[in-house]
Amino acid sequence: MHHYSAIRRIILFAVLSAITGCDLISPDPTGDLEGFVYNEFQQPLVGATITLDSGPNARTTNSDFSGRYGFQGIQPKEYLITVTRGGYISHTQRVLVSKDSKNTTDFILKAGETTLAVSDSIIDSAPNAGSVEIHVESNASWTIDNLSAWLVCSASSGVGNSTFRLSWQRNPSFADRMDSLKVVAGDTTRTIKVIQGSELGLLSFRGVIGDGQHGIEDSVVLEFNRPVKVNYIRSQEYCISDIGFSQADSNNRIVFSFPCARLGSEWPFEFSVHDQKGTTLTQAIQVPFYHKKIDVVGEIVNTFLDDKTGLYWMVTHAPSRMLIFRSENMELLRDFDLPIEAAKVVLNPYNRLLYAFSNQYDSTVFVLSPDDGRLLKTIPIARDSSIDATYPTIYPYDIGLTATGYGAVLLRAGTSALRWKVIDAQANDSVSIHPQWGYDFDLFPYFLRVYLNFDKSKLLLLEQYGSCTVDVLDGSSHTFQRIIPPSCTRGVFLTPNRTDNRIYFGQLYNQFIMDFQGNMSKVSYIDNRNDGTADFSYRPNQESIIYFFDGGYFSVLDYENAITVMWCDVVGGLGEATTTLDGKYVLAHRTPYPNSEILVFDTEDFYRYFGKQPILAKAQTRRIW
Repeated sequence: MHHYSAIRRIILFAVLSAITGCDLISPDPTGDLEGFVYNEFQQPLVGATITLDSGPNARTTNSDFSGRYGFQGIQPKEYLITVTRGGYISHTQRVLVSKDSKNTTDFILKAGETTLAVSDSIIDSAPNAGSVEIHVESNASWTIDNLSAWLVCSASSGVGNSTFRLSWQRNPSFADRMDSLKVVAGDTTRTIKVIQGSELGLLSFRGVIGDGQHGIEDSVVLEFNRPVKVNYIRSQEYCISDIGFSQADSNNRIVFSFPCARLGSEWPFEFSVHDQKGTTLTQAIQVPFYHKKIDVVGEIVNTFLDDKTGLYWMVTHAPSRMLIFRSENMELLRDFDLPIEAAKVVLNPYNRLLYAFSNQYDSTVFVLSPDDGRLLKTIPIARDSSIDATYPTIYPYDIGLTATGYGAVLLRAGTSALRWKVIDAQANDSVSIHPQWGYDFDLFPYFLRVYLNFDKSKLLLLEQYGSCTVDVLDGSSHTFQRIIPPSCTRGVFLTPNRTDNRIYFGQLYNQFIMDFQGNMSKVSYIDNRNDGTADFSYRPNQESIIYFFDGGYFSVLDYENAITVMWCDVVGGLGEATTTLDGKYVLAHRTPYPNSEILVFDTEDFYRYFGKQPILAKAQTRRIW
């Protein structure tokens, strides 16, 4: 019994301790301030206003019939106390309030009116740092109320006639700025305003690509923070045409032509301008003719845009790495080393894992983690004794997988021998021969490239050796549909639409859009020997608009009406052009050895002159329809 009673006492003590625990915490310490307000004859003053500090945290009370005032439970610290009353000169002094005590301070006010004057009320400053001495004349004590981030005072208060130094920092921006402080004596306030000018500066600059279709030359726009006049504009690179300029927006903007520019390039210039004050600005700039550029270490091997997540994936060589960007702003989210020198990496839509093959003669497909590139699995491509006896066709050169995990891996030998096999992620990544593989007319021996359709249910396989035929392999039924376009010069590349089952055929000398049922657009006739790259626009109501990069030209092509919307010169070597599904940007890459770069183009720039009348004397229509 005694044992259980002891346990009950212990539990009761613990409960009471928990309940009363909050009461054991000491409150924040405070103090009181009280006293009397008298006139100079020691008579109590009724209705005097006593203010504790200033600004939003100020507290105010009034003296009673005996002249008494008080503040209870205030934070212990030094306060600035101001005492005012009509007909009397205000009084200001600092008072220290101690914790856990009553602090007493009396005030004596002299009869009269408070006077306050400052030597400067408006200070007009240059952009550089500076200072000025301010003279204060007063018959009372005064304080300085300064909340500025760039104005600094040498004193915070004073009594009677005195001085303080007001200093300011250099203005780092290209905009004039203004701030102020107040000198306060009781109810009387004097404001000192400081207006600081800014340096003459270039706010922004951009390259504006021209339009050969409308006869509009490339140009550069310079925006300044105030009106300027041009001394000179020079290109740091030779251009056969002279630079002509015009001014706009009250001379804050300069626009000059530069017909040597190319989409995706950047050009160096030097300019000299002056403003109305005679200030001269001379500056060298590098003007981009693109929306954004991301420099990448190494050679870009392949890229792909995952529309499900909006992520832009990139594989590089030397170093062998994977970089993953957010496509809407090209923010680098993560990057990691790859365990192989990858020739290509794809994302399997079935299991969301990466499937890759090496750029060496390696008969293996590698399965990698999309999070950190870890090697999860190797899939060997076995030699078939009846087929691969002399020249084993076991080295991957392309791969594609559908949403069911069923796909194809294209294979080569050390010679020109080619073939392909099935890879099935649902069947533990088994590799096998498709029943319709073979060399007869109705069979499928080899392919040039493999693509995915819009919902990733089918593979689009472009046949090899100049064929224009596309064989569609269904990921569910594992059967083929053959698409033979009525017009064929030589198959170079395909661009499947990522919202429907249409395909852009980028053939050697003719190009068009066609769906699985054979419905075909108008045909363009671009010389595509430079292995062009293209994508759909994906802008609203532009289902048949194609962005085409072919060698030194970029074109916006309307395949419904056989119209070139615009064209311009473009830097060479651009690959894997990809439009974001919102239609806002086109992503492409190039490799100016030894490193690479991603170029991002704002599609609004392609339609800058759409619907405007061309300058007929300069318009140059490319004959491609």
